[in-house]
Formats: sequence, structure tokens, C-alpha cells
Amino acid sequence: MADYPAISMWRRSLTWAENACIESALGHVDAAEASTMRMTAVETLHRQLPSIQAQVFRYLPKSDPRRMRVDEIVHDVKGRPLQEDEKEALVLAFHAAGSQRLREVVRLGAFFVVLVRATLCVAVLAAVIGLAGGIWPKALPLCFFPQEKSLVACPTEQSRAQVNGAPVNTAGGDLDDGFDATVSRADYVLVEFAGLMAAAVVGIAALRGMRGSSTPYRVPIALLLLKLPAGAITAVVGLLLMRGGFVPGLSALDSSAQIIAWAIVFGAAQQLVTGLIDQRAHGVLNDVGGRGASGDRAMSTADQ
Repeated sequence: MADYPAISMWRRSLTWAENACIESALGHVDAAEASTMRMTAVETLHRQLPSIQAQVFRYLPKSDPRRMRVDEIVHDVKGRPLQEDEKEALVLAFHAAGSQRLREVVRLGAFFVVLVRATLCVAVLAAVIGLAGGIWPKALPLCFFPQEKSLVACPTEQSRAQVNGAPVNTAGGDLDDGFDATVSRADYVLVEFAGLMAAAVVGIAALRGMRGSSTPYRVPIALLLLKLPAGAITAVVGLLLMRGGFVPGLSALDSSAQIIAWAIVFGAAQQLVTGLIDQRAHGVLNDVGGRGASGDRAMSTADQ
């Protein structure tokens, strides 16, 4: 069976061991760079000072003594050669910056794994809700009965009803009979699909301006995929709340179109919850990028 890259990426992301391999590789790269710097001639390292300073400033806080020492060296060697003891200070600071970057990548990897697992859990829950609604459509119908119109409205169908909600041309019925005669196995699926589509539109808009990352962790895509089943669930939950009279004045939708329209609204409303996760993702992604070459950009975590 073919192993598609996208499927492979998501499968690997479910295991902490695979993420540990990525983080271990980055750690070895940082150690190799530090060893290479130690073997580099002082004159060559002198010419690389701007790059070393940018890396140190990007990942170490201003209060870090190693960063302060690098700043002193850069100013002191403008008119003289670099000394051996200064070279060692540069190597230590550069390695410390790499270690800080690795810690941020570890945080990003842990966040991504949690995000993927949460997405799977929410997706399974949405599938179970849709399946249960298809198997037992009469158990908890997403239907409404506006008495002034003598109409029973469900997401996929609507029918005329008597004053008490019973189907027309029947005797001795009640509102439950009207719901049973109108409800469809596709009601929950249609509502979830409407909520999912709304969540997709809102999710794409929310990704605007989100920072990317050079790491293997595709956090923006994971966030978008989390919003889809979340929108499906909030659409169903929102309509159930309306049907129960939780929202005064909005408990009697009078057409299938209105029900679907409100499902779209509730599907988009998932952003109220997942927006908090978006903010967290923004902070984690920004931290992986560091403080910028000048070291002035703020980090979401406290300086270490």
C-alpha cells in the first residue's frame, strides 16, 4: 500500500518517539556546529561575528550574561584581532542559543501532537453524533414547531401540522407524531455538514497572518482541521439549545432554510473556542522564530 507523504506525516505526529527523533537530530546539529566553531581559526571566526551575534540575539534574552558578553566582544574587536578566550565565549553563547531554539522546537512538537490527537477525538465525536442521528433520527430530532404557522420544520423536510403539532389528516396525535412524520435520517448529517463548511470558511480567515515554521510541524493545517469537526458539533449543539428554548424568541424556526442558516451560524461560532487555541499557536510559532536578528521581539514565554 502506497505511503502518501501527508498521511505519513500525520501518522508520525501521533507518536512522541518520532518527535523525539526530530528533536534529537536538531540537538546533534547544534552540537556539531559548536564543535566546528571550536576548530575554526580565530581569523575565520572573526569574519563570522555578525552571523554569530544575530543567532545569539535571536534566542537569548537581553539579561543573559552570555549575550551581554557577545555584545561586548563585538564592540571590543572592531580595532583588534579576536582572542582565544573570546572565541570560547562566542562558542558557548552560540551553543546556548541553539539549545534555547531546541527547547522551543520541543514545545512546538508537544503542542502539535496534542493538537492532532484533539482533532482526532473531536472528529470521532462528530462522526458518532452523525451516525447516531442517522440510526435513531426520532430520539432527539432537530425539528421545530412554530404554532402560528401550523408547520413542522426539520433540516431536510417540513410538513403541515395541526394546531397541536400532530400530522394533518390524523386523529389523536400530538407534536411527537408530527416530528416522527417529518424527521429524516439525513438531518444530523446535513446540519453537521453546514457547520463544517462554516467552520472551514472561518478557519481559513483565521489562518491569515499566522506565522509559518521551518519545522516539520504543520500547526496551521492542524488548527484548520480541528475547526472542521468542532464546527459540525457546535452546529448540532446550538440547534439543540434553540430547540430547548435556551435562546428566548428563537425556539420556533419556521423553515428548513432557517434551520440550516442557524447551523451555519453556530458552526462559525466554534471560533469562540478554537480562537483561544489559535492565540496559543501564535505564541508557540513566534517563539520558535526567536526574537528577531536584533533580539527585540517579545516572546510568549518568560525569558530563560
